[in-house]
Amino acid sequence: MKEVDQTNNPDFIILEDSMWGTEAQDILDTDIDDVVDRYLDQSDEQICGTWHIQVYEYKRKIVFWSWKGVLGGLIEDLDCNYGSLEECTMASDNMREAAMKFVDCVVNEYVPWQCEKTGNYILVDAVEWCKKNQPDWLN
Repeated sequence: MKEVDQTNNPDFIILEDSMWGTEAQDILDTDIDDVVDRYLDQSDEQICGTWHIQVYEYKRKIVFWSWKGVLGGLIEDLDCNYGSLEECTMASDNMREAAMKFVDCVVNEYVPWQCEKTGNYILVDAVEWCKKNQPDWLN
């Protein structure tokens, strides 16, 4: 894993499709401050001294889907309900082209919820974060 170095890049930008979370949290968020806020709010530890929270970057899983299964399943269902008992329907070039376009459209517009770690993380200084965002949490 590698830490995302924000100190050398003042224009550090978190991409829209990045999600963030800690090891202890089941909830991912697009806003690192929300992740840290939720983590500290649920923690029983006293916020003092040197305390760093590791916030991991996640990306949505990439969807892979084959048009062949969609087309084959549809033709099989049609043959079972309407086809001849003696022969199977073969996909035409037009059917294949339409299936490819259909699956491509659905996969490109589908937004998966499942995410996986990218290997990047950010270390957040809990005390400094509290001073800036939740000063009443400090003793």
